[in-house]
Amino acid sequence: MNVNGTIYAIYSLEDKDLVLNLLNRLKSSDKDSNNTIWDDDPIKSGQAWSPKDATRLQKADAFFLFASNSFMYSEFIQQNEFKMIIDRYKDENTTVIPILIDNCPWDTEFSSDDYNFSFKELQVLPKNRKPISRWDSRDDALNHIAKKLKKIIAPEIENAREQDLDKKQDSDSIELKKEEQIALDFTEEKEDKTQQVVDSESEKRLAEEIRLRKEAEAKRSALEEKKQIERVKAEQKAKELAQIKANEEQKLHEAAKINQKPEHEVEPITTPPDPKEVPISDDYEEEENVYRNNNRLKNRALIGIAAALAALAIWFFLDDKAPSKISATEATKIENVSGEEVEKIDAPKEVPQQQKEILQELVVGDSYKGGIIFKIDASGKSGTLASYDDVGPMSWSAAMKIHEELGEGWRLPSLDELRLMRQTIGQGATNDGEFSDGLYWSATDYDEYQARVMRFRDGNTSYHYNKVAENRKFRVRPIRDFTR
Repeated sequence: MNVNGTIYAIYSLEDKDLVLNLLNRLKSSDKDSNNTIWDDDPIKSGQAWSPKDATRLQKADAFFLFASNSFMYSEFIQQNEFKMIIDRYKDENTTVIPILIDNCPWDTEFSSDDYNFSFKELQVLPKNRKPISRWDSRDDALNHIAKKLKKIIAPEIENAREQDLDKKQDSDSIELKKEEQIALDFTEEKEDKTQQVVDSESEKRLAEEIRLRKEAEAKRSALEEKKQIERVKAEQKAKELAQIKANEEQKLHEAAKINQKPEHEVEPITTPPDPKEVPISDDYEEEENVYRNNNRLKNRALIGIAAALAALAIWFFLDDKAPSKISATEATKIENVSGEEVEKIDAPKEVPQQQKEILQELVVGDSYKGGIIFKIDASGKSGTLASYDDVGPMSWSAAMKIHEELGEGWRLPSLDELRLMRQTIGQGATNDGEFSDGLYWSATDYDEYQARVMRFRDGNTSYHYNKVAENRKFRVRPIRDFTR
């Protein structure tokens, strides 16, 4: 299978460095041919793919598809452009060569109205369909792939030269090929078993994610029902307090009326008799003193009751949990109409701010201290919150130092914490956290050189990428623990 013409390389932006490394090896060894390699249209994560020149899809004599996790889970796989390439291959108008970069689901079946397609029916590189990431040496893998691709895109004269060389070596390599075939069979059998284990683990993870999603939905429904009940209770309590206030105001109004006589009942002012002419008996003076004392006590009692009722009404109306503030001057000194000071009434003490915070009930999804709560204990006094916004994209090493940028206490979440965020405030719930559909770094290691990554669109946690390379960048959602 020889290709002399145009070659279209399609790959994910995350794999650009590796792909360009391989293509540069091809270009340097293919100077005498008329081949043209287009490689300037990388696929961007979470975005629909659009070529700079759409006519290339019809002109290309061959397509190099660099299969990786970011490639297989990209929007490109679902687009008509991908189907157009496969349609041309089915019509024998072009050549398609998949090149495996990492351990991804490259053997997925693609369904169409006219046919079903899988990369398994193509010539897949590297040899034995072993991804580049699983080779002991990446240079060995790239050299092997470049050599295979060179045979496909090289001029016929070059192929003829290599065929002559192969014939001379045939007699010496028959036994060696037999041994390689035995080793190949064993390797393929071992890889098949490994793939079965991976598939089983994927099914278990999927079942666990479904279970956690259902639990999160049930919990969210229970919280919504609880909030609704609390709202109804609060409205009823507000109505009761308003009625109490109205009743107390009515009582105060009636009490004020008692102390005021209508104008028509006011006795006319007459000239007092001359004391010399009207003798004042001892009984009269005693009755007058008793009358005055009774009036004084009555006034004091009425004013005290009115003040107490007013304080009580204000206390119920302003806050059903914390008493209202009454200044020391207002609470300690109340005078009656005659100007005499009555007994002091102790002012309700103001509730400290910390006690007010404890009285406020917090639940998952509430905003609190600069973030959104996604985990809280049964007591409601401690938990974990996520930042309102994403940070990045950035490298894993920068993400592990996020506290230097946001402040002490902020940190990169683990893979389990990312799962919980998605299920409570992300796409697994109502997405109150406004998470992107793309990939997020976690603080969980995959091995010595790689860290686990999760895609929030569907909760896929099978990703793991180089945590040492500074050019490998993903989003970060910082989190912080809190205690009330």
